Amino acid sequence: MIGLSNALSRGLGEIKLYSLSNFILGASTIVLNLFFILVLKAGTIGLLLANTVANTATALYIFKRLHIYKFISKENYSPKLLREMIHYSVPLVPNTLSWAIINLSDRLVISAFMGSSANGIYSISSRFPYILNTLYGFFYTAWKESAAKIVKQENKTAYYNSIYHDMKKFLFAVVICLIAIMPFAFPIFVQGQGYEEGYLYIPILVMSTYFSNLSSFYGGIFSAYKNTKIMGSTTIVAAIINLVVNIALIQWIGLYAAALSSLIANLVVLIYRKKALRKYIKLKETKKLGPCIMLIIIFICYYTNNMVLQVIALILAMLYSLLINYRFLMSLKNGIQSRLQR
Repeated sequence: MIGLSNALSRGLGEIKLYSLSNFILGASTIVLNLFFILVLKAGTIGLLLANTVANTATALYIFKRLHIYKFISKENYSPKLLREMIHYSVPLVPNTLSWAIINLSDRLVISAFMGSSANGIYSISSRFPYILNTLYGFFYTAWKESAAKIVKQENKTAYYNSIYHDMKKFLFAVVICLIAIMPFAFPIFVQGQGYEEGYLYIPILVMSTYFSNLSSFYGGIFSAYKNTKIMGSTTIVAAIINLVVNIALIQWIGLYAAALSSLIANLVVLIYRKKALRKYIKLKETKKLGPCIMLIIIFICYYTNNMVLQVIALILAMLYSLLINYRFLMSLKNGIQSRLQR
């Protein structure tokens, strides 16, 4: 219910209500969990009840605020619109399933070929790229809506390119800074014996997540043009590539196979979607030499295990990130200042 209610509030442009509902859901979940566990001593059942009550109550609140009853009538029923919605949404089912397969297949293959201890090491490595996913997730929620609104306007090409360049530079800055800081952060967050090997796979998984986020950006434009078939087909291919490469290489290179299979699968999706996107719009690329050189330096310093070089790499990553995002940071600063002044 909460998924449907949130989708309705976003679809109707009620962004404040959407944000408020998420706050209410989070706060009520915490309060009800404490009540059911500490006061009623309900244990695991209490956790289930708390989440059920919080989700249901929040959804009903949104339905009431949106006056949902106005949309439930024979007059609002349109067979043509229903067919269009089914045509749009059906390809998203294999798309979602394929991403789930991509995320689960690595762990299943690792457990089958290398055991649970190796799976634990890989899970530790996978935690850190989630930082990139989390940051991108905030952007993507707004991007899908913006991409759909601008699709029929004349300046859409300039708009898409502007957002694409700013987003790509910001994500790349997070990538190089995240990799550069890992030599110092990993020993702090991962102190258990036997997990040190997980350090080796983080840069590959971070790059895999970066490619995944870029292909997701293209997916937002495909959604705006209501072409979801390309999203479903590409992720199915990615799931197959991920599984095949993983099984083929895991006995030869161990956990590197899982990391590389995800990287290759996400890169294939990125390349294919980018080429297919030319049918609708052409996204211009900025210079690639600088980012490639910086990425190579960061990778080399990461794997040398030389503390001096790693400190230098971190400083370079931070300075380069500020340099390429200077215009974006200044516009963000000016926007915040103008809002505070108003």
